[in-house]
Amino acid sequence: MPTTIHIPDRILKKVDLRAARLKVSRNHFIVESIEKALASDDDWPRAAVELFKPVSRATARAFDASMKKVKARRTTARPRAF
Repeated sequence: MPTTIHIPDRILKKVDLRAARLKVSRNHFIVESIEKALASDDDWPRAAVELFKPVSRATARAFDASMKKVKARRTTARPRAF
């Protein structure tokens, strides 16, 4: 069923690049992506999904600052996982 949605330009550019790289149409890529998103939502318990809610900028800055301190205090060189 044809429908109209509004996608911000910055996202649409990424969609077009990914679709081109996969050699599929924009429509095909969007439909497949939506299907995957809908299917994966059923696989995750609601409590787990809640953990991925966006955090405030202040919280993100505090986390980044704490990670810098952790990295600065490391005494051995390890591959970075972050």
